[in-house]
Amino acid sequence: MVVPWIGFSLAALIKKAKPLSSAKYVAFETLYDPKQMPGQKNRFAGGGIDYPYVEGLRIDEAVHPLTLLSVGLYGKTLPPQNGAPIRLVVPWKYGFKSIKSITRIRLTDKRPPTSWNRLAPNEYGFYANVNPSVDHPRWSQASERRISGASLFSRNRIDTQMFKWLRRGRASIRWHEFKKKLLMPSTFALKLKPNHLFWVKLIIHIAALAPLCLTFYQAFTDNLGGDPVTALLHFTGLGAFKLLILSLLVTPLARVLKQGVLIRVRRLIGLYSFTYAFAHFASYILFDLQLDWSLLLSEIIKRPTLLSA
Repeated sequence: MVVPWIGFSLAALIKKAKPLSSAKYVAFETLYDPKQMPGQKNRFAGGGIDYPYVEGLRIDEAVHPLTLLSVGLYGKTLPPQNGAPIRLVVPWKYGFKSIKSITRIRLTDKRPPTSWNRLAPNEYGFYANVNPSVDHPRWSQASERRISGASLFSRNRIDTQMFKWLRRGRASIRWHEFKKKLLMPSTFALKLKPNHLFWVKLIIHIAALAPLCLTFYQAFTDNLGGDPVTALLHFTGLGAFKLLILSLLVTPLARVLKQGVLIRVRRLIGLYSFTYAFAHFASYILFDLQLDWSLLLSEIIKRPTLLSA
């Protein structure tokens, strides 16, 4: 989203503070007022965060001309929900780095703690730069959806462009350091991107539907062995269980392999797990019990585990 912020460069404020040569970082702290903001009363109400909310920047990032202290947007004074009376804006970083409602700024020689890094250090690093070639553990940064005045159904997804200052390596941020200290390092050779998602989903559709259709075809053409009903029940039941396990493994696999795009196929695998489970139940009712509802009731009484299944 392109936002017309109103404010001034953080560098101007830092210059007035006359920092010592030992200053390496700038630490920020937000307003702490549980009476006004009930979510700050405890971690449960506040999303697991220890308040007050804190953030930090390296000093060379803080003095970049586009690092702003904002007091308004769209020609109006900053509203409370957007961080009134003053907030930070760092355009090349994740939104959580742009701390709102700032009440304290200090210069330090030690790297300050940051709220999201304390809450989930495996996902949110101190730098938190947006890099299209490095995925977050649970999603991809390769593309972004541009919020504009278009309609709800407009296709506004574009390729993420790396911030030029980072790409060129100015102000002591070098490429090797950028790759090393970014949000999360990449450890997997093949990086899946959003444009690969179509082929990944196509493979899942084929891998899930082809065996199911083939098994039912064999059952109806008497090519599934001497007891086709039992074979059909075993295949669909085990298939549902395996697909359920696979859908639960998607998130940890995406984190380990640093493939955020994989998260977007979890629902599809879950739907196929339901499809196999439904086919299992329908086969049991139609072919095994042959729509004998009284027999089904007696089976449930004898084997209550059917209900949990």
